[in-house]
Amino acid sequence: MKPCNGMSVIEILVVLTLSSVILLGATTIMGRTTRTFKKGSDMLNTQVLLNSIVEQLRSDIRSLQELHECKPGSLKFTIVRGGAKLPVSYLFSNQTLIRTEEGKEKDFHGAGQVESLVFSQRLSRENTFQSLDVAMQLKSDEKGEGKSSQLSIFCQFFSKCLENPNPLWRY
Repeated sequence: MKPCNGMSVIEILVVLTLSSVILLGATTIMGRTTRTFKKGSDMLNTQVLLNSIVEQLRSDIRSLQELHECKPGSLKFTIVRGGAKLPVSYLFSNQTLIRTEEGKEKDFHGAGQVESLVFSQRLSRENTFQSLDVAMQLKSDEKGEGKSSQLSIFCQFFSKCLENPNPLWRY
Protein backbone atom coordinates (compact mmCIF):
# COMPACT_ATOMS: atom_id res chain seq x y z
CA MET A 1 0.00 0.00 0.00
CA LYS A 2 1.28 3.41 -0.88
CA PRO A 3 1.20 6.33 1.59
CA CYS A 4 -1.49 8.99 1.10
CA ASN A 5 -0.11 12.54 1.05
CA GLY A 6 -3.45 14.36 0.63
CA MET A 7 -6.41 14.93 2.95
CA SER A 8 -9.47 12.77 2.79
CA VAL A 9 -13.01 14.12 2.45
CA ILE A 10 -13.71 13.13 6.07
CA GLU A 11 -10.78 15.18 7.33
CA ILE A 12 -11.93 18.20 5.32
CA LEU A 13 -15.47 17.88 6.72
CA VAL A 14 -14.15 17.65 10.29
CA VAL A 15 -12.03 20.80 9.79
CA LEU A 16 -15.00 22.65 8.24
CA THR A 17 -17.31 21.62 11.09
CA LEU A 18 -14.83 22.72 13.77
CA SER A 19 -14.19 26.02 11.95
CA SER A 20 -17.94 26.66 11.67
CA VAL A 21 -18.48 26.03 15.39
CA ILE A 22 -15.63 28.40 16.29
CA LEU A 23 -16.91 31.13 13.94
CA LEU A 24 -20.47 30.74 15.24
CA GLY A 25 -19.27 31.13 18.83
CA ALA A 26 -17.19 34.20 17.95
CA THR A 27 -20.13 35.79 16.10
CA THR A 28 -22.46 35.15 19.05
CA ILE A 29 -19.99 36.71 21.49
CA MET A 30 -19.53 39.76 19.22
CA GLY A 31 -23.31 40.19 18.87
CA ARG A 32 -23.88 40.06 22.62
CA THR A 33 -20.98 42.42 23.28
CA THR A 34 -22.38 44.94 20.79
CA ARG A 35 -25.86 44.69 22.32
CA THR A 36 -24.46 45.13 25.86
CA PHE A 37 -22.38 48.14 24.77
CA LYS A 38 -25.40 49.73 23.06
CA LYS A 39 -27.60 49.18 26.13
CA GLY A 40 -24.89 50.66 28.38
CA SER A 41 -24.38 53.77 26.24
CA ASP A 42 -28.16 54.12 25.96
CA MET A 43 -28.50 54.06 29.75
CA LEU A 44 -25.62 56.52 30.11
CA ASN A 45 -27.31 58.99 27.73
CA THR A 46 -30.55 58.71 29.71
CA GLN A 47 -28.62 59.28 32.94
CA VAL A 48 -26.96 62.40 31.51
CA LEU A 49 -30.41 63.77 30.61
CA LEU A 50 -31.67 63.01 34.12
CA ASN A 51 -28.65 64.74 35.69
CA SER A 52 -29.06 67.87 33.55
CA ILE A 53 -32.76 68.19 34.48
CA VAL A 54 -32.11 67.62 38.19
CA GLU A 55 -29.17 70.05 38.29
CA GLN A 56 -31.17 72.80 36.55
CA LEU A 57 -34.14 72.26 38.89
CA ARG A 58 -31.83 72.29 41.91
CA SER A 59 -30.24 75.56 40.82
CA ASP A 60 -33.60 77.20 40.09
CA ILE A 61 -35.37 76.08 43.27
CA ARG A 62 -32.41 77.07 45.47
CA SER A 63 -32.87 80.65 44.24
CA LEU A 64 -36.70 80.53 44.26
CA GLN A 65 -38.16 83.64 45.85
CA GLU A 66 -41.85 83.32 45.05
CA LEU A 67 -43.92 80.34 43.88
CA HIS A 68 -46.82 81.32 41.60
CA GLU A 69 -48.21 77.97 40.47
CA CYS A 70 -47.50 74.34 41.26
CA LYS A 71 -49.59 71.79 39.38
CA PRO A 72 -48.63 68.17 38.66
CA GLY A 73 -47.46 69.05 35.13
CA SER A 74 -46.44 72.70 35.44
CA LEU A 75 -44.48 74.96 37.73
CA LYS A 76 -44.18 78.77 37.68
CA PHE A 77 -42.04 80.81 40.04
CA THR A 78 -39.70 83.78 40.39
CA ILE A 79 -35.99 83.35 41.05
CA VAL A 80 -33.30 85.81 42.07
CA ARG A 81 -30.18 85.81 39.92
CA GLY A 82 -27.57 88.53 40.06
CA GLY A 83 -29.90 90.72 42.12
CA ALA A 84 -32.63 90.61 39.44
CA LYS A 85 -35.94 88.79 39.69
CA LEU A 86 -36.59 86.46 36.76
CA PRO A 87 -39.76 84.48 35.97
CA VAL A 88 -39.13 80.78 35.32
CA SER A 89 -41.59 78.08 34.32
CA TYR A 90 -41.47 74.35 33.70
CA LEU A 91 -44.09 72.62 31.58
CA PHE A 92 -44.47 68.87 31.03
CA SER A 93 -46.15 68.30 27.67
CA ASN A 94 -45.93 65.62 24.96
CA GLN A 95 -43.39 63.61 26.96
CA THR A 96 -41.06 66.62 27.06
CA LEU A 97 -40.06 68.89 29.93
CA ILE A 98 -39.73 72.49 28.76
CA ARG A 99 -38.06 75.18 30.87
CA THR A 100 -38.80 78.81 30.01
CA GLU A 101 -36.81 81.76 31.31
CA GLU A 102 -37.25 85.26 29.87
CA GLY A 103 -39.04 83.84 26.82
CA LYS A 104 -36.24 81.37 26.01
CA GLU A 105 -37.29 77.72 25.92
CA LYS A 106 -35.06 74.77 26.71
CA ASP A 107 -36.05 71.10 26.40
CA PHE A 108 -32.79 69.62 27.79
CA HIS A 109 -32.32 67.78 24.44
CA GLY A 110 -34.80 65.24 25.75
CA ALA A 111 -37.84 65.67 23.52
CA GLY A 112 -40.12 62.66 23.93
CA GLN A 113 -38.01 61.06 26.66
CA VAL A 114 -39.86 62.17 29.80
CA GLU A 115 -42.33 59.35 30.37
CA SER A 116 -43.98 60.95 33.41
CA LEU A 117 -43.39 63.91 35.71
CA VAL A 118 -45.19 65.27 38.78
CA PHE A 119 -44.47 68.48 40.71
CA SER A 120 -45.80 68.80 44.26
CA GLN A 121 -45.11 71.51 46.83
CA ARG A 122 -44.88 71.01 50.56
CA LEU A 123 -46.12 73.78 52.79
CA SER A 124 -45.04 74.58 56.32
CA ARG A 125 -47.44 74.95 59.24
CA GLU A 126 -47.54 78.67 58.47
CA ASN A 127 -48.76 77.77 54.94
CA THR A 128 -45.54 78.98 53.28
CA PHE A 129 -43.39 77.15 50.76
CA GLN A 130 -41.18 74.55 52.39
CA SER A 131 -39.97 72.31 49.55
CA LEU A 132 -40.73 70.99 46.09
CA ASP A 133 -41.12 67.27 45.43
CA VAL A 134 -40.49 66.00 41.90
CA ALA A 135 -41.18 62.47 40.67
CA MET A 136 -39.88 61.74 37.18
CA GLN A 137 -39.47 58.78 34.86
CA LEU A 138 -37.28 58.98 31.76
CA LYS A 139 -37.02 56.52 28.89
CA SER A 140 -34.27 56.22 26.33
CA ASP A 141 -34.82 57.42 22.79
CA GLU A 142 -32.61 54.76 21.21
CA LYS A 143 -34.36 52.68 18.61
CA GLY A 144 -33.55 49.03 18.57
CA GLU A 145 -34.58 45.61 19.64
CA GLY A 146 -35.93 44.98 23.09
CA LYS A 147 -37.47 47.25 25.66
CA SER A 148 -36.01 50.75 26.00
CA SER A 149 -34.10 51.67 29.17
CA GLN A 150 -35.92 53.65 31.86
CA LEU A 151 -34.78 55.65 34.87
CA SER A 152 -36.99 56.89 37.69
CA ILE A 153 -36.18 59.40 40.41
CA PHE A 154 -37.87 61.20 43.28
CA CYS A 155 -36.22 64.45 44.41
CA GLN A 156 -36.92 67.05 47.05
CA PHE A 157 -35.67 70.62 46.50
CA PHE A 158 -35.41 73.47 49.01
CA SER A 159 -35.13 77.22 48.46
CA LYS A 160 -32.21 79.03 50.08
CA CYS A 161 -34.00 82.37 49.59
CA LEU A 162 -37.10 81.27 51.51
CA GLU A 163 -35.27 79.37 54.21
CA ASN A 164 -36.90 79.92 57.59
CA PRO A 165 -34.48 80.80 60.34
CA ASN A 166 -34.18 78.24 63.07
CA PRO A 167 -36.39 79.42 65.97
CA LEU A 168 -33.92 77.91 68.45
CA TRP A 169 -31.01 79.91 67.03
CA ARG A 170 -29.76 82.67 69.35
CA TYR A 171 -28.53 85.90 67.80
